[in-house]
Amino acid sequence: PAFHFSEVRRAHVADHSRKFILKDIYGARGTRETPGLMAALDKGRGCDGLLFRISRQEIDTETEILWRREMVGPGYIPTTVTARADDQPIEALTFVANSEAEAICTEMTRAEQIEFIATGTGFLGTSLEYLENIIKQFSVLGIVDQDCSSLLDEVERHVRSRAADKDRTHSPSVN
Repeated sequence: PAFHFSEVRRAHVADHSRKFILKDIYGARGTRETPGLMAALDKGRGCDGLLFRISRQEIDTETEILWRREMVGPGYIPTTVTARADDQPIEALTFVANSEAEAICTEMTRAEQIEFIATGTGFLGTSLEYLENIIKQFSVLGIVDQDCSSLLDEVERHVRSRAADKDRTHSPSVN
């Protein structure tokens, strides 16, 4: 999470979902020429994730770090949500997609998502690596996110198909 925390717990948020709708053209995972795509929390049917507790002694410093990272652009709205951890409700600060922000593309087609993830690259790496890392971390935590898994499968098929097409067009023909 790139900040210090004193406790981490697995939790569920019932009325929000992880969606690949944050279009990156600023260089982290994509550019204007080859946009990348990252996940954002948006209204939805629910998702599992992690809650991080920041100790009282460090709350000002660590919250500032978190705020600077998440509020660097106009993509998010700081929001308090009710999460459930160990069957207990917990009020948690999160950053929800701002559907009015240019970077949030809620009407993106699946084909656009696949293309942006397959081709987006920036100074933090590729959009594909970002998605692969999410899936890997979920696996370690025992979280199953079928939307992320199926998106990764589709992107990998797309990448293989493009590579095969490229091989066919660059192979010498025999007459």
